[in-house]
Amino acid sequence: MKDIIRTEYKTYMEMYVRKLKENGVDKNSISNRSSAIKKFFDYLCDFSSKPSFETIKRVHIENYLTTRKENGAKGSTLKNVFFYLKDFFGFCKDMNYNTNKIFEDWNNGIGNDTKKEYLSEEQILDLNKIISTYEKSEKSLRTEICFIILTYTGCTKYELCSLNIYENIEKKQISPDKSPNFILLDEKEIYLGNKKSRMIPLSDYVVNKLKAYKDYLTSIHNINFEQYPFLFPSHYGLNDNSFKQINSSQINTGMKELVNSCDSIKAKGALFHMFRNTFIKNMINDGVPVQIIQELSGLTSLSEYVDNIEQYERDLKEKVLNEKHPYKVLYS
Repeated sequence: MKDIIRTEYKTYMEMYVRKLKENGVDKNSISNRSSAIKKFFDYLCDFSSKPSFETIKRVHIENYLTTRKENGAKGSTLKNVFFYLKDFFGFCKDMNYNTNKIFEDWNNGIGNDTKKEYLSEEQILDLNKIISTYEKSEKSLRTEICFIILTYTGCTKYELCSLNIYENIEKKQISPDKSPNFILLDEKEIYLGNKKSRMIPLSDYVVNKLKAYKDYLTSIHNINFEQYPFLFPSHYGLNDNSFKQINSSQINTGMKELVNSCDSIKAKGALFHMFRNTFIKNMINDGVPVQIIQELSGLTSLSEYVDNIEQYERDLKEKVLNEKHPYKVLYS
């Protein structure tokens, strides 16, 4: 007898994968997401009363994550599974396939017990020194650009790997579905985020580094960036003078070599996320307003990084009023 529930699950999975491919997500990422979501569906199917797709609720995911945790899954694994499921059900909610608001006000998996990895200022400077010793090559320049963008914007790995770059083009000419993450060199701006685009102004230093990198790629590949606007282009497997977006594994390799060569960095698990963690945490420590941190990072909540978000916001307001009050002369 045909398993109607399994077939239903498979149908929504196939629609999601199709959307990922249309958005240019690389094969490895699609494979990881598909595997994580399929395991969740297999978990649901082990019960005699399997929920139909539209009746899946938060409690099902909470119980699944708890079970994985009890079975020894690492914090980093649980975090990845959580965000894969969040993205999948976000897609399904947008398409009205499941509108149960599963992830509304739920931003940090099964709690704040997943250990985050951060970089100290000394470690960041050490990494920068290592990059300065590299001989000039496409690989070394690519690693340098990855390092600059990660530390300057606090972007995610996917946002980094999928970046396009434009020189003389208006934002309105770019299709957000085909190029959600891109750089406008002349405007000194970078746009990140698949669903809600966020703009981060770029410094002259970053823009000059990007221009030098782009010029180098043009000199060795004679690449037409108007036709192939990839920040990280690849010619691998192509017969003619055409390019595609680089496989993220090549970016992984360069960044792993960089981090592994730094003796002062001991914890190396969350390779890309530790740059993002540090970016967000340092802004919190420096008292940057919550709204600005959210706009720069794309986060809707900082509860993942702050134990008591209400107290944090109160302390921040108090600090602003003490230091920047418009009638400070009266109250200091």
